[in-house]
Amino acid sequence: MKNAFDLRLLRNAAVIVVFIVMLGLTYDFVFGHYEPVRARVQEGVTLSTPARLTFGFLCVENKLQPGLAQDDPKLLELRLKKPDQYHGTHVKSVTLSVQGLQVGTVTVVYKEIYDRFTFLTYTLVEDGATQVWRGECGVGGGKWSIDPASTLPEKYRSRL
Repeated sequence: MKNAFDLRLLRNAAVIVVFIVMLGLTYDFVFGHYEPVRARVQEGVTLSTPARLTFGFLCVENKLQPGLAQDDPKLLELRLKKPDQYHGTHVKSVTLSVQGLQVGTVTVVYKEIYDRFTFLTYTLVEDGATQVWRGECGVGGGKWSIDPASTLPEKYRSRL
């Protein structure tokens, strides 16, 4: 009789452990808080679109000037906001900078992106990680590439 009781107790304990683990895994799905990391990083790609379009426009119009900063009145006329005004749930800022007559960069700075597994939290993207696009003027606008100076983990970087 005692062995049957021990087996039932062990079985019930195993069911409770499985239930707790499954509750932790499904919590984010059930309550709508879960987004894959790539989707959270995509917010930076979306918020950087105005800066990348402005760079392309300046290329086409041949109005690039070395040292042109995002708070320059010429860029503000094009309705490009200041870097700290482009922020979101996972993005701190978006900055356009012009290095020469043909080259510019758009930098997205991310906030910490983390995931939860039951009661544990682990970081996937460090606070302050950057994704840097390097633009070069060409026929019809800018040509973009991912700058190796990006500190965002490579598996989460956008593909251009």
